[in-house]
Amino acid sequence: MRVVRTDGCWFWTGAKSKGYGQFKIDGRFRSVHRWAYEEFNGPVPGHSELHHLCGVKHCVRPSHLIVVTSQEHHDAHAPTHCTRGHEFTPDNTYIARRTGKRQCRACWTVRRDKRRAKGEKC
Repeated sequence: MRVVRTDGCWFWTGAKSKGYGQFKIDGRFRSVHRWAYEEFNGPVPGHSELHHLCGVKHCVRPSHLIVVTSQEHHDAHAPTHCTRGHEFTPDNTYIARRTGKRQCRACWTVRRDKRRAKGEKC
């Protein structure tokens, strides 16, 4: 198998898709980390997903993988800060009406103040 084992992660060195190891079995592509988890721990229940505790997408070490819900997986990968470094806290975050995405209030305030200084409407 195309795995390099270290004291930490077990790295997949074969084909990858979006950073995740893949291989073809029975005519279809499978995620190597999912296959490895199922070989050591049994099937992943229902529509659950696997989360890499180590944060390395091509790690296939079963002890680095946990079963999570889709929401838990999304939350684990959600950014904690905006692109300018402000933390997303309940007081500093709002959901934009137009896009439905999280926005940083501190950045919005800076942009608003710049527009007001130029005499533009907000």
